[in-house]
Amino acid sequence: MSVRPSKPLPRALCLALLLALSGGMATAQLPTVADGQPTPVGVQAAPASVSLNEYLQLLARNSARIKAERTRMAAARADTTTAGTWPNPTVSASRQRQEKDLGIQQPLPIFGQLSQRVKTARQAEDVAAAQLEASVQDALSEGATAFNEVLVAQRRLALWQAARDDLMGAARIVKGQIEAGARSQYDGARIVLQVAQMDVQIRKAEAALKDAASKMAALASLPRWEPVAIGSLKPMDLAAYASSEALWEQARSRLPALKAAAADLEQSRQQIALQQREAIPTPSLSYTRVNHRQDGRYGIVGVSVDIPLFDRKQGAIDKARADEMQAQYKQEAAEVAAQAELWRSLQQLRMANDALAAFESDALSQLDQLRRMAQDSYQLGKSNVLELIDVLDTLRERRMDHLDLVKDMLDAQWRLRVASGNMPQVQP
Repeated sequence: MSVRPSKPLPRALCLALLLALSGGMATAQLPTVADGQPTPVGVQAAPASVSLNEYLQLLARNSARIKAERTRMAAARADTTTAGTWPNPTVSASRQRQEKDLGIQQPLPIFGQLSQRVKTARQAEDVAAAQLEASVQDALSEGATAFNEVLVAQRRLALWQAARDDLMGAARIVKGQIEAGARSQYDGARIVLQVAQMDVQIRKAEAALKDAASKMAALASLPRWEPVAIGSLKPMDLAAYASSEALWEQARSRLPALKAAAADLEQSRQQIALQQREAIPTPSLSYTRVNHRQDGRYGIVGVSVDIPLFDRKQGAIDKARADEMQAQYKQEAAEVAAQAELWRSLQQLRMANDALAAFESDALSQLDQLRRMAQDSYQLGKSNVLELIDVLDTLRERRMDHLDLVKDMLDAQWRLRVASGNMPQVQP
């Protein structure tokens, strides 16, 4: 077979190939800590890169949303202080033609009203604490989702860059074939166009990464922070989740939603006891100092008490009992929902892990070999440039499919942690 003499490449095509091979590569800049902007008062400064647990600790300390939720505890403690306070005395004064009276009256809640008020208020503190824990869990879940988005966005950008590296390797082969006269100039122009399209996708991946990082920073109340997420993209060991029954027993004592439901039920019971105590009339002790022009000075001691003839607080007691029944039903519903969510999350994680493992064993392991075969086929003249580009696109798509499966696995892992109550311990 005769080989055609090589023709000099057009100047524009040579320049395009040279730029594609030597530079022009869109590189991902690793996000760094925000520039020297002052950190807001009460907000902890952030490192350049964080793991999931480190980020959640940072979020728990800095989040304005969590700080606002913590004010519930201060309000509940203030209500407890109010509940244990005795009622103020009442002072009265009167004046007649020959008499001046000065009196004081003090209600005496001596039938357990004060102690029951304090018990009910302290139970309200427990309710506020459980609600705070549930709110913190919601905030941490939102933060974990944002963290996983950044972790996956970083990997997606790296995959686009790796795909461009593969394309640049193909461009070098195409250039060599053109210079040898085995291929037409069309192949060079086509590969340059593909590189330009790849650069656009890399810039889009960079923008998506910055957007995900900004959401992650905003949740931690650090709007100028540019975090780098550090974490594993490998499936977790499910050995700790082998026994679903044991997992449920652990979850029942740790889930904030169940704690809040139990606290609400106990508070409703304390409210019944309080209304029953409040139904007992509260006596009032009075003392009046009388100054009479003829009879002189003397004191009058008296006791007054309401007679529960018409209002026996029965309506308030019945309402408290109805609230108790409602709280009991809500607790049962919360347990059913939590148990169903735990089973569902466990099954979803197992299926996500199985799908990921099957893809890695069946498809992912063949990608490098397929790339080499496509390059060899092109060099031997058995395929054209469009077929080479199509194979490289297929390889990139399969790697992106694998990343999507990894993302599903990460989300399923976190949902199982939430459903089982296996949340990281954060410092207030």
